[in-house]
Amino acid sequence: MAGKEEKNNLIRKDGLHVIMLCMTLIPMLILGCIIVTVTANRFNKALNTEISKALEDICGITLRTYDLMYPGDFNLIGEDEYVFVKGNSILNNQYEIIDNIKEQTGMDISIFYYDTRVLTTIHNEQGERIVGTGCSTVVFQQVYQRRRPKFYPKVDIFGTQYFSYYTPMYNSNGNIIGMIFAGRPAESVKKQIAMSMLPIVLLEVVGTIIVLWICTTWTGTLITHLMVMKDFLKGMTDGKLDGDIDLLITRRGDEVGEMARAMLHMQTAVRNLVEKDTLTGLRNRRYGNIKLSEVQKKAESRDGEFAVAIGDVDFFKKINDTYGHECGDVVLKTVSDTLARGLRGRGFAARWGGEEFLMVFQYVNGEEAEIILNAIRNDIKILSIPYEDKIVRLTMSFGVIDGRCNCSIDELIRGADENLYYAKTHGRNRVVRVIPEEDSDAVE
Repeated sequence: MAGKEEKNNLIRKDGLHVIMLCMTLIPMLILGCIIVTVTANRFNKALNTEISKALEDICGITLRTYDLMYPGDFNLIGEDEYVFVKGNSILNNQYEIIDNIKEQTGMDISIFYYDTRVLTTIHNEQGERIVGTGCSTVVFQQVYQRRRPKFYPKVDIFGTQYFSYYTPMYNSNGNIIGMIFAGRPAESVKKQIAMSMLPIVLLEVVGTIIVLWICTTWTGTLITHLMVMKDFLKGMTDGKLDGDIDLLITRRGDEVGEMARAMLHMQTAVRNLVEKDTLTGLRNRRYGNIKLSEVQKKAESRDGEFAVAIGDVDFFKKINDTYGHECGDVVLKTVSDTLARGLRGRGFAARWGGEEFLMVFQYVNGEEAEIILNAIRNDIKILSIPYEDKIVRLTMSFGVIDGRCNCSIDELIRGADENLYYAKTHGRNRVVRVIPEEDSDAVE
């Protein structure tokens, strides 16, 4: 039964391909052959152009992502054993960024220092990354020495043919320090070309006029979709991580649709790398600052209310010292989940650093936020967190203030932090919105 269903699915998917294959057996008119040849050449040229643009954008996205994650210049340091760094971060064996991009797009990436690969997604037959290998002399001369990016429709890398794009990498002083490569195996592109050309073969037997009309429409649609995808990738290289691709493209059943869906997955992955705290899943400090600024501007334009709070896990160092840092990670994850649930529909939480969390309430004033935080505080107080054969209990302190549109983000954070400090020095496990007047001079 399963075999019959699989066969029916195959027929539904490939029925048109079978018809086109059969129609190619019918003698074609000379004019039809000329039309197909001309159309195929134009299609290949357009596809090569768009692949070049896509690979160029992948190079840009990769460099942009490294700049966001690791500020500073690339460099190779060391005497006996070389270390590849960017700014103050060591990049040796750090493949998460390029592996993630490859997983989402199917494109390989290599980073060269001078003419030597120091990071790559390409593996040899033994499954080892081909770091330490060099590029061809032609590529080095045309890209590195001439300082010009270049697209190659055929490059052999360890026995695999690639559509490849190389672009120089520069440090902040303008000196060229290496190259970045993005490539797609030629076999997959050839398959895409072959699959895409089959409809044209069918149209040839129907008639020259119909072939011209349908071919123009189909090719135009494909190029339009590729242009949309190119603009999407360009937006990502410019830091726009909230763009979208037309549903008509993402629902395509061919390689173009696969690439569009992969781009959306890649966008989500890059956004998570840039915006989220990897341990807790909350927004990170950088993105928390950005979102707080957006809430403040929205409140200013709409005369809305908002509130800002800083929370801190009480005696967190004692938890780490007593149960270990792995237990501390479990505690932070549990606290983060509790904060996210308590703020759902009212605002957001971000990990501010260590055991500190930023909470921003939208359309909620400080008094209402204090009530919500007290409910969250009680939820945290009654938590029983199992770790190995032990139960960990904890409390949390909060400082909260009414949001103001006429002050800076730093001033808002400082106000909430002062209230948190008062809560921590006056018993902990409490929410402080207003410091008593007699104690206000003591909080600096």
